[in-house]
Amino acid sequence: MATIRDAAQGSELDLLCALRDKIAADLDDGVPPHAVARLVGELRSIDQRIRELGTLDQGSVIAETPDEAWDGTGY
Repeated sequence: MATIRDAAQGSELDLLCALRDKIAADLDDGVPPHAVARLVGELRSIDQRIRELGTLDQGSVIAETPDEAWDGTGY
């Protein structure tokens, strides 16, 4: 796992992944009960943003098919 400091020098996705991993590790190691809800909320928010960025990297869902030549006859 990269450190958060190292990840901050990279892309937004690098930073979000490092933050997600840190929060998940903290939750696994145990945190005070009053902090669990906030950390779970942050984890979900970060995970959602990571998934959004992953979708953006995949490109458009709209096909970029070239138009066929049309001679103007018929419909």
